[in-house]
Amino acid sequence: MSRTFHVLTEIEPFSEYYGGAVSRVVANLIQGDPEAYVIAPRADDSWGYKRDQVRCVAGFDRYGRLTQVHKNRLPLWIKLPLLLRVVRPALTDLRSTDVVWVHNRAELAAALSPWVRQHGAKLVLHMHNSHLRLPQQAKAIRDIQLDRLVSVSQFIQEEGASAVRLGTKLSVLYNGANESLFYPELRPPNTDEPVVLFASRLVPDKGAHVLLEAMRLLHAKGVRGRAKIIGGAAFGDSKPTRYMESLWRSAPPNIEFHKYCSGMELAARFREADIFCLPSSFDDPFPLAPLEAMASRLPVVATRSGGIPEAFADGGAILVPKDDPAELALALEKLLTDPALRSQVAEAGFASYKRSFTWPAIRHRYHELVDEIRSS
Repeated sequence: MSRTFHVLTEIEPFSEYYGGAVSRVVANLIQGDPEAYVIAPRADDSWGYKRDQVRCVAGFDRYGRLTQVHKNRLPLWIKLPLLLRVVRPALTDLRSTDVVWVHNRAELAAALSPWVRQHGAKLVLHMHNSHLRLPQQAKAIRDIQLDRLVSVSQFIQEEGASAVRLGTKLSVLYNGANESLFYPELRPPNTDEPVVLFASRLVPDKGAHVLLEAMRLLHAKGVRGRAKIIGGAAFGDSKPTRYMESLWRSAPPNIEFHKYCSGMELAARFREADIFCLPSSFDDPFPLAPLEAMASRLPVVATRSGGIPEAFADGGAILVPKDDPAELALALEKLLTDPALRSQVAEAGFASYKRSFTWPAIRHRYHELVDEIRSS
């Protein structure tokens, strides 16, 4: 019997509420697969998986706290043996037909590589972010044999290709949106005061401050519309940060803030909105929220950076430069003042989502990859 072990990062709980994007991706990828297992520092039952499918490694959590204290300055000669010692207890029953699928941590793949090879199993590294640009992660992965480097977008694949051994097979596996949660609500266009939704972590990279400045410009012009900003500094419950406090202090009158939420509550907020906005200030690899907006039949305004343009290759968004409040305001104004355009952009995005970004479609590609890897 062939099994796949998905190894989350040292800071990623397997939880719908407290987990991040990697937790959400894994929960959706392995849906309906009784031979898929998750290895994580901690977990709860919010994803609905049987307890024997989730292996929590207490030492993994302690390792995460250690790396945070040392700000990732621990040398690899300390990290790799420590990681192997920490995670190996969750893989003591590894068999030659198994696949170990490591998420977002090159040093973890490097640490587990000898154990995986000893048992004749396959090793995959799935990159969700640009970590292979970091010297230590690139060094960790350079000399190990991966059976596949999977990337969340072409953008991330191009970044990672130079970090792995020559001849390593590369694949792209896009994220998706859960259509049982995120779906359109049939209602007439909001011509009174359309709502712009921002739902993401409140950190500088995600660009909430850029949205504030754009909404300030729109308020000064008398453009009707308001923005709802949903999120916290981290996934789950988190304390306010200086950045969050600066947003609260400087927000114009057409901005309102709401606490972090997830699951059905978050999906309901999407259905209440008229436009989705994610003005990322960095090269966002392939974020989930714009896909969830497409699934909710919302037009999107987002940054033309990272993997975001790949999500909208067939329409569904107005893309703007990074860190440009004036351009962002112009794009938002077009949609706020033109219900017909909102509908046109939204329909293009919804059609693209149905073709390419439903989780059943992504799972089909994932299972094809697993079969390819096992047979290689």
